[in-house]
Amino acid sequence: DSKELNRMYRGCKVTDFTLSTDTDAALKLSVNFNAALCYTDTGRLEAANKGSRYNAHRLFDDTGSTEPNRYVAGIGRGTQKPFMFYNGEILVAGQTVAQVTDFSLTGSTGLQTHYNIQGSSIATADTDQVPFAGSRNPSLLVEGQTSYEMTMGIIVDDPVFFHKMRTATEFTNNATNQITLTFTENVASAATVPEKMSIIIDDYYIIEAPLQIPEDKGVVKSTLKIMPKSIKAVCRDTIMRY
Repeated sequence: DSKELNRMYRGCKVTDFTLSTDTDAALKLSVNFNAALCYTDTGRLEAANKGSRYNAHRLFDDTGSTEPNRYVAGIGRGTQKPFMFYNGEILVAGQTVAQVTDFSLTGSTGLQTHYNIQGSSIATADTDQVPFAGSRNPSLLVEGQTSYEMTMGIIVDDPVFFHKMRTATEFTNNATNQITLTFTENVASAATVPEKMSIIIDDYYIIEAPLQIPEDKGVVKSTLKIMPKSIKAVCRDTIMRY
C-alpha cells in the first residue's frame, strides 16, 4: 500500500466566487464549487495490478521540467507575480476613478443540487471506487439565476455617482458607460509584454451611494454598491497575444 490518498471530483460547477483587493494588496480570487461525483482512488488496495489509477499533475515534474517548458506552462521565472492593487486602473462610467480604496466583486450562479432515488446493489467492498454504486452522489446540478454584486470604496471627487443613483440610471452596453477593472503585472524589461487582465461590467445599476458628512478637514468617502447584470473578462498571458 503506497498510502496515497487521491480524491477525484467530476462534473464540477461553480456556485459562487469573490474577487477582491484593497490598498497595497494582491488581487485575490476565491471560488467555491459543487461536484456531481466524488470518490477515492482505491486501485492501490486491489490484489492485482496495485497502484493509483491517477497521478497528481505536478508542473515542475511534468510539463515544466525545463526553463523553456516552464514558460510554455505559464510558470516561467518572473511570470507568477500577482496582480497588485496599485498596478490597476479602474474606470467607472467612462471616468478614471483614481481614489478607489478597495473593491469586492462577487457572483453566484444559483446552482441547485438534486438527488433522486437510484436503484443499485448494496453489496460493497473495501476497494470500491464509489460506495453503494454512487447512490450518495447527486443526479443533477442545475444552474439557476446568476447574480452579481460589487462594492467599491471611493474618495469622492465627482458627484456623478450620487446623481446617477438619484435618477436610477441604468448603465447599458456602451464604451463610455462601462466599469472596467484593468490590472497589469510588473515586468523586468520595458521590451517584455506584461500579463494583463481586464474585467468589464457593461450593464449595471448603482444601487447605493451613501453621502458621508466628513469630519473637519477630512475627505468625503463613500462605499458604492453596484448591481452588475453582465460581466466578462479579457486576459493576455505571457505566451498568447490577443
